[in-house]
Amino acid sequence: MVAPDSHVLRRALIGGYRVADVEVALASLSLALSQLQLELEGTRRRLAVAESRRGDEVTLDEAILRVRREHEAEARAAGERLEAAEAELAHYREAADDVQRIRERLTRVIRELARELQITPATPEAAPRPAPAEPLDVFDTSIELEAWPFRDLAALMQFETSLHALPGVNEVYIRGFEAGRATIELALDAPSPLLQEMALSLPYRLDVRSQDRSHISMAVEPAALSA
Repeated sequence: MVAPDSHVLRRALIGGYRVADVEVALASLSLALSQLQLELEGTRRRLAVAESRRGDEVTLDEAILRVRREHEAEARAAGERLEAAEAELAHYREAADDVQRIRERLTRVIRELARELQITPATPEAAPRPAPAEPLDVFDTSIELEAWPFRDLAALMQFETSLHALPGVNEVYIRGFEAGRATIELALDAPSPLLQEMALSLPYRLDVRSQDRSHISMAVEPAALSA
């Protein structure tokens, strides 16, 4: 703050002070008042800034306190979840121990049974007796016969007639005929060695490709007449 200059007021010769001295004093006081106002305004601004900073500091403190409380709440929740997970893990470990004990008990029982089975001798009466094997050339009473090649239907009919003449053949039925290949169903009076009968009685050369008890697949060719 700038102190106003001191002006000496001199009296006039006829009553009162001199006008010039009074005006100078008033101007000096006005200048000092302006300076005081400026200083007051600056002080107010500094006070406002200080209060704003103080408010920012309070807000920051509150934010830090709020974040700290949130972290503490999260830490408590995490601790609770950890305790629950540990309890669940202990339960699973206990269940796993029970399963392991049951597995070990079953393993001991299986080993004991295996030892008993190895020690117990097998009696001849307990051994299964093999069933008597049937000859491979004995066929069932119902047979599917695939035969080829036949140049036409007349050649197939000749083959059918020769099948009817076989001993034990009760029925011959041509189920299909296409591209020289015939599918024929045979009905026999009883299981019999059909292929042997066919080889001995039919006027054909037979090339058997596959066979089982109910199916025969073969290529046939008329046999050459003997001279």
